Amino acid sequence: MIQFRRPPLLLFDDVGAGQVEPNRLVLHIQPEEGIEIQMKAKRPGPTVHLNTVKLDLNRTRFLGTRSWLG
Repeated sequence: MIQFRRPPLLLFDDVGAGQVEPNRLVLHIQPEEGIEIQMKAKRPGPTVHLNTVKLDLNRTRFLGTRSWLG
């Protein structure tokens, strides 16, 4: 896992600096190879609500097999 630094400047005044977790890049090696990016995103609307959004690429779910040869 690679954990990025916390942002030095918050764009939204309503969110405290201690409440924002850093973004992460997670590399899954074995047995379920894949890549996952976890980042904070603001929900649409006038209020500030940050959620963790996961972008996940799991090789087994994507290709339907665990073998590198197919």
